[in-house]
Amino acid sequence: MPAHPEECNPSTGVPESTIAARLHFVWFAVIAALWTIPISILQLITHQFQPTAGNFKRTARAWGHVILTLSGFRVRVKDRSRIDSDQPCVFVSNHQTCSIFSH
Repeated sequence: MPAHPEECNPSTGVPESTIAARLHFVWFAVIAALWTIPISILQLITHQFQPTAGNFKRTARAWGHVILTLSGFRVRVKDRSRIDSDQPCVFVSNHQTCSIFSH
């Protein structure tokens, strides 16, 4: 999977489809499927004893961290001061830039 925009097709801005990129996607899908089931069961069990948003956030954070780490992705936040930790936040990528994930 391209780590830099210069590895994208210049006319479309989309990454070139290679066998390595396809295999990486399959690996990501397998990891996501295999970890979603046990993490979901863990969340259902722990929710019975601690039904709080903090419990859900810890489980969701662990799920995302495991999937991204095992898939070979690194997520880097350059300026955390602009993110309000008391408010919900959605990160949206522009897939044509090919730069939201790098490994």
